[in-house]
Amino acid sequence: MYGFDIQSAAINATREKLQHNQLIDGVTLIQASHADMAVHIPVHHHGSIKACMFNLGYLPKGDKAIITQTNSTLLALIAVCSLLAPQGLVTILAYSGHAGGDEEADHVEQWADQLDVQFSVSRFLSAIPSPSAPRLLVVHKR
Repeated sequence: MYGFDIQSAAINATREKLQHNQLIDGVTLIQASHADMAVHIPVHHHGSIKACMFNLGYLPKGDKAIITQTNSTLLALIAVCSLLAPQGLVTILAYSGHAGGDEEADHVEQWADQLDVQFSVSRFLSAIPSPSAPRLLVVHKR
C-alpha cells in the first residue's frame, strides 16, 4: 500500500495513526505529489493496483493555502488509469468549498466524462444540497 502527500505533516500524522493502530506494516508513505505516483510505485505493481483513493483539497487543521492543484491532480488521474488492475477502483473525493476547489472538481468531472469504455463512472452528491458540498466519483476499470 502506498500513500502520497506533499506535506510532511500529513505523512507524519498518517504514520503515527498507522503505528498506533499497528497497521504500518506493508505501507509505504511517500512525501511527493500524487502526480508522480507512477515514478514512485515500483514497475512490477503497474497494472495491478486494486484501489486508489484521492482526497482532494487541503489537510484538515493544516494550512488552507496548501491545496491540491488541478494540473497535478489531472496528471495523477491519468497515471492511475494505467496503474489499475482490471476491476480496479478509484475513488475521488473533491471538495469545492475552498478557493480553487470548484475549478479542480469541475476539471475532475470533465476528466471522468472523457474516459473511454474501459471505465465506468458513478457520481455521488451530498444528501444536503449545497454548492460547496464534496463530490464523490467512483471510477471502475472493467
